[in-house]
Amino acid sequence: MNKAISIVLGYRNREAERVKNCLDSLVMQTHRDFEVLFIDYGSDEHFSNAIKPLVESYPFARYYYNHTTGMPWNRAHALNTGVRL
Repeated sequence: MNKAISIVLGYRNREAERVKNCLDSLVMQTHRDFEVLFIDYGSDEHFSNAIKPLVESYPFARYYYNHTTGMPWNRAHALNTGVRL
């Protein structure tokens, strides 16, 4: 996307309403030169199936899935994935 600001969001197994509220707040920003890298750190299938289309419905957001199922939540690893991207 090549934007001035990249926002990296780490996520795993949380309700869709929380994600929607976060992304809706970003829609309201006056500064538009940003992107969101949404890093799903191995969510269970029913969570990732619900979250992926939600995230992708926002033009400024990109969804990435880390295949870490069965591993403990590691926020630093999730965020470092976003930084690498």
